[in-house]
Amino acid sequence: VIGGMNAASVGVVKDGKFLGLAQDQKQGDEATQAWLVNTAKVAFPLARIADALLNPGKTIDANGAKITYPKIDFIYWVGGNPIVHHQDTNTNIKAWRKPRTIVVNEIYWTPTAKMADIVFPTTTEYERNDITMSGDYSNMHIIPMKQVVAKQHGAKDDYQIFTDLCKAYADGLAEVYTDGGKTEMDWIKEFYEGAASAVNANTALGIQMPSFEQWWEKNEPTEFYETPESAAYVSFEDFRNDPVLEALGTPSGLIEIYSDTIAAMNYKDCGAHPMWFEPVEWLGMKDKPAKFHLLSLHPLDRLHSQQSNTSNRKRYAVAGREPVLINTEDAKELGIKQGDMVRVYNARGEILAGANVSDDIMRGVVQIFEGAWYDPNAEGLCKNGNPNVLTIDL
Repeated sequence: VIGGMNAASVGVVKDGKFLGLAQDQKQGDEATQAWLVNTAKVAFPLARIADALLNPGKTIDANGAKITYPKIDFIYWVGGNPIVHHQDTNTNIKAWRKPRTIVVNEIYWTPTAKMADIVFPTTTEYERNDITMSGDYSNMHIIPMKQVVAKQHGAKDDYQIFTDLCKAYADGLAEVYTDGGKTEMDWIKEFYEGAASAVNANTALGIQMPSFEQWWEKNEPTEFYETPESAAYVSFEDFRNDPVLEALGTPSGLIEIYSDTIAAMNYKDCGAHPMWFEPVEWLGMKDKPAKFHLLSLHPLDRLHSQQSNTSNRKRYAVAGREPVLINTEDAKELGIKQGDMVRVYNARGEILAGANVSDDIMRGVVQIFEGAWYDPNAEGLCKNGNPNVLTIDL
């Protein structure tokens, strides 16, 4: 299998030789076709990963279908830090002990890397050549990313790691994966020239991109400017002007406040229109399991868990831990003062945090930003203050 994310990129290997992509195989190859059908049946939401690992063979409802979890014996994780970002950390760790083998591509010694059986050390953006853009929505720049230092301590680019794995896995697979042996610079040039061809053919953009060689040598971003057409853009304007010929991609072609599709699923916890459902845990419960409601917002000083292990942490840490925002009156009742190290706990786990005492949060609520790297002691108490030790799983 090359990759199971979708059938279009699934490869067929027999007797150590790569035969091609599954969709290119003859319809008469019943084994391949059956494999594709069965693969589609066992795809499940990523948020269910711990549940799936702990309960192979369990059947769940998802988007109107029944899905039965497979037995997962091998995980290859590239990009991400699931031991930090997935809820109910202690349950998640139990789940990650189930597969026979876990492989991770990583730059840093993250909590997820520590849980892996095999770690492939990968390069940072400083150790490789690459191409990127700025502005997720504006697409304002195309930027060359030149290697500035040699690869450190045996680290390899992800591309090289995948290529080496292909060579080891099956004859002919690396040739397909690299599209005939393309190097990283071949891909960078191809991506740039594809963009340049489209841009230079569109005079309305008012820009001519230089040749790849000139752009790479100059080592400066190519900037794109707002056109009169983009400045006047109105979302869904075509639909508003002609809702019949410019229908939306919904079953009715209209903006749906009530969904017949969802209604037909008959889910008790997902109505056909927006409505309030009582959370599993909240302040309005008759028998609250704890005194405080936890909010775990996106952090102000980092992107999720990125930079949680750097000197940047000193800018916001309290008592050397992730801050917990607590109401002044609540803190007074508990004898907590600004800057105190406190233990935050529930039935699922416990963490250390630094107290930020404030009137900016209501009574009965505490806030801890998500993303602190999980760092447990021998008893499982997270010394850094990762709130997912406390949050509930599905």
